[in-house]
Parts: sequence; C-alpha cells; structure tokens
Amino acid sequence: MLAKETRSPTRCPALAVVAAGLLLTLASVTAEPDADAAATRDWQVRRNASLRDVDGWLALVGLFRLRDGESQIGSSPGSDIQLAPTAPAFVGTLTVTAQGVHFQTFPGTDVVVDGKPITHLDLRSDESTDGPTRLQHGSLSWWLIERVGCRWLRLSDTENPALENPEPIEYFPIHSDWRVPARLHRTPDAPELAVPTVLGLPSLQTAAGVLQFERSGQKFSLQALEGSNGSLFVIFADATSGTTTYGAGRFLWVDAPDSAGHTILDFNRAYNPPCAFTAFATCPLPPPGNRLDLAVMAGEKRWTGTVH
Repeated sequence: MLAKETRSPTRCPALAVVAAGLLLTLASVTAEPDADAAATRDWQVRRNASLRDVDGWLALVGLFRLRDGESQIGSSPGSDIQLAPTAPAFVGTLTVTAQGVHFQTFPGTDVVVDGKPITHLDLRSDESTDGPTRLQHGSLSWWLIERVGCRWLRLSDTENPALENPEPIEYFPIHSDWRVPARLHRTPDAPELAVPTVLGLPSLQTAAGVLQFERSGQKFSLQALEGSNGSLFVIFADATSGTTTYGAGRFLWVDAPDSAGHTILDFNRAYNPPCAFTAFATCPLPPPGNRLDLAVMAGEKRWTGTVH
C-alpha cells in the first residue's frame, strides 16, 4: 500500500517542507515496485538453482505406464521397465492389480525405502496423503504416480549427466507494467474444468472462475484453477509461445483475490512447466480460451537446454 502523503500543519508550508513531502511521495511510489522487482530477482535465482536439485526435474530418466499384471524392472534387454546398463540386470517385479501395486525385490539386489532394505511391500502413489513410496538402488530411485486415471512409474537418477552443467533459465527484463490488475469472476457450482495434458487425455481440475484484465486498451480473460489458501493457478499460452517462450505455454501463480475479486497478474513470474526441461513430466496444457492474442514479454523465456 502506498504511504499517505504527509501534510504540514501550517497554512503556507515552507519550501523545504514541500520538498520533503515530494521526496516522501516519490519514495512511497517507488518502494513497492522496487521490492517486487527484488523479490522476483530472488525467485529467478532460486529457479535456476533448482535445475541442479538431485530431486528435481533434470534428474528424471524415465516414465513408464504400468499395465495390469507383472512388470520386470532391470537393465536386462527383456525388462518391461528398462534401466541403464549400469543397473543390475534384475532389480525387482511390480505387480499391478485392482487393489494396488506391489513390489518384490529380486534376490541378491539391495533396494531400500527410507534407508531401510526391503524385500517386498505395497506401494503408495503420489495421490496418498503420506506421499509416494520411494524405492532406491544406488543413485536410482522410482515411485508410483497417478495421472489421467492411469498408473505410471517415475524413474530418477541423482547421477544423471543433465544435472552437471544445465543451461540457465533466461528471463525477460522485469517490468512493473507486467504487474496487471485483474478481477476474478466466479461461476457458482461450475463443473470441473477438463485441462488437456501432454499424455493425450484431459485432467479434471477445480475451476476457480475467469480472470479478466486489460492490456493496451484491450480486454483479455484467462480461466483460473483453484490453488491452496485461496491462491489461483493459471496455465496460458500467448503470441510468444513457440518462439521466445516455451511452445506448450507457461504457468503462473496468482495471489488470492480480495472480497471483490481483485488481484494482480504478475507476468514477471510466469514460468516454464516441467515439460520444458524433461520428456518425463506429465504437464497440463492451457485449457480452452487460455491462448492470449498478446505477446507476454515477461517471465521465463524458452529454455535453450530443452531437447524436445
């Protein structure tokens, strides 16, 4: 909030007091944008640092859709879930039934969960309140995820060469003009929104409503999804998508609107989805209507290290 202008108690304030008031006013006008820009720069630094995270997206080395019945895991050429040649020929077996997914370790292979060796157990998926069961052998780890009504096994490697010297994420210059006032218009009892995904099937998400905003005298709107604690999540594409920014679109978190629906779309914080960094992610795509006829020259640019 801008600081209130201070006023002199005298009817005809001295020139020095007027000058001081002007300085206070200028400070109140510039302080908030400067703080926003500094916070965005810190966010950019953290985003780039996350590329080297051994639990991050660049550590992923595989994504396998699970079929009913048994699937063998290992480096053996006949394995259903193929590991790198450096892994054991046979690591274990996954058995998928209507009741869940069970893992059985191959005799003589060391597989651990939370640092403790296991021989067999039922796996939790990422839909569990306790999170997925993460199994590990050496630098490899794998866990169960559920997407678009199907089960998948995600594979990660803390020694994946992609983690060593990743290309940095580049950004458009931070500009306060891309902090755009918006208003959320909710639709009571709106049905879930069918959000397309890279997996080819839509994912049903809780719709929050439509965010409306103006840019250069034109009106635009974006479908917003419900986030946590009242925040909103937006998946959008624009006129830069496929050229200076990632072709499948970008993500943007939006602060919770006030009681009248007012909030800010800070496009300086628009960021690339995981699919910009790895072929083993399961990203949602912009829902219908979220392709802006507008060049959003703010936020993250297309990552030059992408290979897909």
